[in-house]
Amino acid sequence: MPYYADTIKTIRGIIHKQFPDAVSHRAHKPAKGEIAKPGRLLWMLDEIEKMDTSSLDEAFKAARWITWICRDLEIQGLMDPEATKSHVRGDIKKGHERP
Repeated sequence: MPYYADTIKTIRGIIHKQFPDAVSHRAHKPAKGEIAKPGRLLWMLDEIEKMDTSSLDEAFKAARWITWICRDLEIQGLMDPEATKSHVRGDIKKGHERP
């Protein structure tokens, strides 16, 4: 099971609903304060799913990335902080955030 599996599924749904033509790709890294393109966010989700679920370092990286993705969606008005907390807490209760 990948890190934050349920949160990733929810985020993918949000992105595809708002940007139906979005395709995962490693676009340029946004500058500080710049909003990421949907394809970049999908690529980041793909990378989280590939992370080594037995590695504590990868667990920390997944946590940073999922937080960054959620915050980006909050800035765009596609998620609210309470929804973010709810989804991430659900994964934490299931143990999806650690090796």
